Amino acid sequence: CSAYLNGSGIVLARPNDTVIEDCVLYANSTEFNGSGGNLICYGPAERTHQRRIVTFASPMAGQRFYGGIFDDCWIEDCIAFDNGYGDIWIKYPSDASGVRRCYASHAIHSRIIMNSIFTSGDEGYFGRAEGSISRAREKKFDEDYEFADPASLDFRLQGDSRFRGRDGQPDLGIGPFDPKVLYVSNSGDDQNDGNSMRTALKSLAAAAQRLQDGGTLYLAPGEYREDLVLVARKQLQVRGRGHWPVVFAGGIVLQNCSDISIENVNLLGRLQAECQSLRLSKCAFLLPQNLPDGAEVRHCAFAAAVQCGQGAFLIANIIAADLTGSPQFSGWNAFAGPIPAGEVNSFTAVPNFSNAQEGVFTLENDHLFTGRSGDGFPVGQYRYIRSAIPGKMETKLGSVSATTANFLFSGNGISWSHLQYGLEEKCSDGKVTGGGEPFYSISLTGLKPGTRYFYKATGTFDLQKRHTNAPRIPQASFATPTGSFTTPAVDQPKTWYVASHGSNQNTGLSQDQPLAEIGYATTRAAAGDTILVQGGTYRENVRVMSSGDDDRRLTIAGRFGERVLIDGCRMLARGFLVRNKKNITLDYFHIVGNFGNCSLGAAGGIVASYSPNLQVSRIFYDNRVGNGQYVINASNCPNLLMENCIGHSSFSGFYFGSCANLEVRNNVFIRNKVSHGRVATTMDAPAYVHHNIFAGHVLQKVQNAAFSINEITTFREDNNCFLYRVDRHEKPIFGVSREKDQTLPESHYNDIMTTEWIRQGRFARDIRTYDDFCQRFQREPTAVFADPQMKALPYFFRFKDIKDWHENYILGKASEEQKEMYRKANRLEANIQDDGKPATVDFTDFLATNPDVLGRGIGLQPERFQP
Repeated sequence: CSAYLNGSGIVLARPNDTVIEDCVLYANSTEFNGSGGNLICYGPAERTHQRRIVTFASPMAGQRFYGGIFDDCWIEDCIAFDNGYGDIWIKYPSDASGVRRCYASHAIHSRIIMNSIFTSGDEGYFGRAEGSISRAREKKFDEDYEFADPASLDFRLQGDSRFRGRDGQPDLGIGPFDPKVLYVSNSGDDQNDGNSMRTALKSLAAAAQRLQDGGTLYLAPGEYREDLVLVARKQLQVRGRGHWPVVFAGGIVLQNCSDISIENVNLLGRLQAECQSLRLSKCAFLLPQNLPDGAEVRHCAFAAAVQCGQGAFLIANIIAADLTGSPQFSGWNAFAGPIPAGEVNSFTAVPNFSNAQEGVFTLENDHLFTGRSGDGFPVGQYRYIRSAIPGKMETKLGSVSATTANFLFSGNGISWSHLQYGLEEKCSDGKVTGGGEPFYSISLTGLKPGTRYFYKATGTFDLQKRHTNAPRIPQASFATPTGSFTTPAVDQPKTWYVASHGSNQNTGLSQDQPLAEIGYATTRAAAGDTILVQGGTYRENVRVMSSGDDDRRLTIAGRFGERVLIDGCRMLARGFLVRNKKNITLDYFHIVGNFGNCSLGAAGGIVASYSPNLQVSRIFYDNRVGNGQYVINASNCPNLLMENCIGHSSFSGFYFGSCANLEVRNNVFIRNKVSHGRVATTMDAPAYVHHNIFAGHVLQKVQNAAFSINEITTFREDNNCFLYRVDRHEKPIFGVSREKDQTLPESHYNDIMTTEWIRQGRFARDIRTYDDFCQRFQREPTAVFADPQMKALPYFFRFKDIKDWHENYILGKASEEQKEMYRKANRLEANIQDDGKPATVDFTDFLATNPDVLGRGIGLQPERFQP
C-alpha cells in the first residue's frame, strides 16, 4: 500500500501476530500525534513485524514501535530516510525485539541492530549493533563510493568497499557485494573489473559483454554516444546512476530479451525492443518510439509520437505528441493534445522541456505536473533532491525608536536575510543576520538618536527537499533597494492597547481604539513602550517583532486581575516567540492549548533564542488539555529571569541552553510529564535555581530526576520544595552529566531504577537522590520535602515505595482497585471535572500554605498577585 500526506500513515495499537509488508509511506505527520508519523505500532505488542517498508519525509517519525513491552517484534528489510523526529525506533528497547537489515539516513534507536546502515542509536539504548555500518564511527565516509546507488536506494556494496568482509567474515550492511553489478563511466577503463565506481568500465560494449543474467548495469552521470546492444539476455536492470538521468546519444537495442528494466535514461536515439516484460521508468525519449506488447511504462516523457503494443501499462507519463495503440491500462498521464478515450485520471498539460534536443528534459513549467500522479509523485520524470524554489520576499520597515529600528520580512519559504546599514548609502557600518522561518524580523539596537541611517537587505531561501523535475537552480536569492530612516532625537514612550474586540485598523494608542492581535501590536511598538492586553482569548502564536534596548525595555503584559489567554487551540505549538531581541518583558498571561513539536523549530509556551535580558514573570502555562512541549524553551539568552510562573502538565517543564547568569525563582512546576526540565549549564553559563516548588511527574516517570543539569560546577540551587511519589531516599532529584568540563560516568542507583533507565532512557549521566547529590557534590542541603498545601493540588498520589510503583504500575500487577486509584490521581491532580474538562484555576490557587514552605519564601510570592 501507499500512504502520503495524511495526519498519520499507519497506526496500530497493541498488535499481536501482525505483519505490515511492502508499503511506501511518506510525508505523513500531524502536530496532534507527536509520537506518530509514517508508521507507528503502540505497545505492548507480541510477534509483530514491519517488513520491506519505505518511509520518508515525515517531520515526525519514520517507523517505530512505541510505548510498552515488545516481545518478538521486528523491523526488517526497511528503508527510512529524512524523517525529522527519527527514522527507525523501538521504544522501549527490548532484548527480544530489534532491527535487521535496515537503512536509516540518521538514527536507528534500538538495543538490537543487525546488518543495518545508520548513524547512531544503539549505544543510547545500551546495545551495540552487529554486522552493521555506523556513519558516526567511520572517517571520510562517502556513500557514493561504498554502495551501488544510494539515489535509487540500492545499498549493495561496491566491489572495493571498505565494508567488504575480510578473512572469511561476511560483508557488513544490508546488501552484500554482488559480482553481477557492473559500473560504466566515461572516465573508466575496459581493463578494469567493473565492480565499483573506482574500477568502472568505459564502453557500453564491454559492459554488455560482461553483464550476466540477473545483473545490474549502472551508468555514471554523463553522455554516452555508442549504442547499448543486449542479445538474449534476461532479468537485467539498466539504470542511470545518481539523481539525474544519463543521456544516450545513440540507441538501445534489445534482441530476444526478457524481463528488462531501463531506468533514469534520456534517449536521443531509438529504442528497438524485441523484449518480453519490458519496464521503463523515469526515462525520456526524443524520437518517435514503438513499444513492445506488455511494456510497463511509468513516469516517462515522450517528446514525439509513441505507439504502444497490446497489453501495455502506461502510468504517470508525459505525452507531448500522439499516443496510439491499445494499452491494457493507461492513467494519470499528461497529454499536450486531446486526451484519448479510456484514460483514467489523465489531464491536459503542455510540457516545456528545457532542451530536449540536447537530452535535457527538465521542465520549465514543472508546477503543472507536480503531485498529479496516483502515487502522489510528479507526472513524468522526477527526482527527490534538495532544490531551490524561486522565492518572493517582501520587506518592510517597522517601528523606529531613538536607538532601535525593526524590519519585517515575509516570504513564500524559509529564508535568511543579511541586513546591512550605515550612515552612508553603501551601508557598510554593520550587518545583522536573521531568519529561519517564512515570517520574521531583524532588529537594530544601539543606534544614535536623531540620525539618518541607510539600509539594504540581501538573502537566500532555504533549499527544500522535494520531488521535482525542475531545472537545476543552485540558490534562490533576493535583494532589496537601499532605503533610509531617521531615528527620533527623543523617545516618547507609548502604551499600546490590545483587546479581543479590537481591530488592527485602530490606532492602538487608547483603550477606545485597541488593536486586535498581540503579535501585530509588537510590529507597532518600539523600545521603551508597553503593550497592555485586556482580558480575553487570543488565538495566536505571538511573534515578538520589535526589540527593546539598554535601559528601555519593551514590555508585553496582560492587564492585572483579568484572565488573558493565549490559546493554541490544540493546533499551535508556541505561545510567544522571541528571537534576536533584547530587553523584553513578558508578564501576566495564561497560555493554553499548545500542541505538538513545531515543524519550524522549538516548541513551548515561550520560545526564545539569542535574546539577552529577557524577563518572564507571572506566566501560567496550562497543558492539562493539550500536548505542549515546554513552559519555556530558551537558548543563548544571557541574564534571563523566570519568576512567579506556573508550568502544569507539559511534556517537560523547561529547557535552558547556554543561558549565562540564568535565574529561576519562585515558580511552581507540577505534573510535567517526563521531567521538570533541563538546565544546560556550561563553564561559561552559570545558573541559579531557587525557591521553586517541584511537584510530581506523571505516574509512569517516577524513575526520572526532577530535572537534569549539564555542568554542575556552575550550577547553584537552594530552598526548593519537592513533592514526589516515593520517599526522598528513593526518588532521583538531580541528574548531572559533567563536572569541571569533564563527562561523568554513568551512575547505578538500584536495580529497579537502572532497569527503567535502560528501558525508558536516561537524561543525565549521574542521577542521584537529593541527599546523595549534596554529599557527592559537596552542597549544603536546603531543600524541603513536603506537600506545599496548594488549593489547586488537594490530592497527590504516592506509592508505598519504589517496588510498589515498579511491580504494580509499570509491570501491570495492580489490582482493579489500585488501577482505579491511579485513574483518580490523574483526574484529581489535574483538577479534571466529571465532564472531562479541566476546572478553572488561577495563580492564587497555587500559593503554598504549608508554614514550612511559606516561611522560607518558597513558591509563588503572594505580594506579586495582590492589586
